[in-house]
Amino acid sequence: MPLLDLIGGTLFMRQHMPEKYGVDEPVPQLYHQQLVYPVVTAAEPAAPIAEASPAAAKPE
Repeated sequence: MPLLDLIGGTLFMRQHMPEKYGVDEPVPQLYHQQLVYPVVTAAEPAAPIAEASPAAAKPE
């Protein structure tokens, strides 16, 4: 896609990667790893609902 920006005159290439992103985990350095990073991290199992919900911890 940078080719389209170059043709349109809107290409902006940073000299360095940003120090911090909007996520707590480190972002991969390689382009193809950055593409699959959101999918792989979303596929990781989350905490079970019973552990995550305070209401589920109360006995009835």
